[in-house]
Amino acid sequence: MDKKNTKHFLYMDVLNIAACFAVIVLHCSGTFFTYTPDEVWKLSLLLQVLARWAVLVFLMLTGANLLSYCERYSTAVFFRKRLIRTFLPFLLWSAVWLVWKVFEGQVQITNPRDVITAFTNNGCQSIYWFFYMLFPIYLAIPVISPLFVRSNIRRIRYFYLMILFFTAVLPLITYYTGIPFSSDFTFPLTAGNFGFLILGWLMARTEFKVWQRLLIWLSGILGAVWMYFGSYRDIALSADHTAQSVFLSYNSLQTAAMSAAVFLLIKSIPWQKLEQTFFASILRTLSGASLGIYLIHLFPIQYINRVFSNHSASYMLFMPVLVYVLCALIVILIRMIPGIRRIFP
Repeated sequence: MDKKNTKHFLYMDVLNIAACFAVIVLHCSGTFFTYTPDEVWKLSLLLQVLARWAVLVFLMLTGANLLSYCERYSTAVFFRKRLIRTFLPFLLWSAVWLVWKVFEGQVQITNPRDVITAFTNNGCQSIYWFFYMLFPIYLAIPVISPLFVRSNIRRIRYFYLMILFFTAVLPLITYYTGIPFSSDFTFPLTAGNFGFLILGWLMARTEFKVWQRLLIWLSGILGAVWMYFGSYRDIALSADHTAQSVFLSYNSLQTAAMSAAVFLLIKSIPWQKLEQTFFASILRTLSGASLGIYLIHLFPIQYINRVFSNHSASYMLFMPVLVYVLCALIVILIRMIPGIRRIFP
């Protein structure tokens, strides 16, 4: 992972694929957001919990790969790569979604200001909120990248623990004790789930002992159980059954534990044995298609939802597989066609 070792890590491809699929699971269990006292809703909550780590593992991979970018290339190259691989695809597909929504009658555009506002205020596609969080992170990385060297690992661990305390531990203290903390009492570097970039950097560069692995995996399991029952209680017993809970926050202690457990689980598998196999090339191809899949996966979901009800166990269990396979095929095939291949990063 350092300058002397910049080889490709297959486990990161697997994490990328798994996180992409988990995002689709989240979006295929949307019945969670309308509470009903039945088993289908309980299943939707379970799927929301089990896939909660998806976006955060994407951030962990970003941190693992980019926080030490200055050891490999210049800041100019860093920004050029981010422009080509992320920002331009975001603009293109935001425009596609905006045109589609206008055509479907979901959005009305009456003047140029409406178009600009759609792009600046996440009005093209709501799930693209991730990019609005990610781009400021890209702008911040060159400022702190020089810190992320192995000689500073103790400082970096302290950095992460402070973020974890202020974003994950304090809300739990307030939840269970009712003791509030001033909104001004916060760590100044906690915006945009930035702690998960640091967590990813640390976990990619740490060799864990057996007991440490078991502890992290156990914490991930306990985090998932805690999140499920805590969220169920919050939502089912609230007056309006709003699908909100401190446990479901991306900054929650439970989500951090689950994300770390998933990252370590995939990292711990000896993928290097497959490096020179055809299976490894499939994994690299699917990993490379992940951003394209993310950009378009709501198209088939929205059209399928017009025919089938999403309030069923079979829908939530099988639809993610169908959508992932369909979108992966579309992205991979289009990336093979000269002239239009660049519409997917």
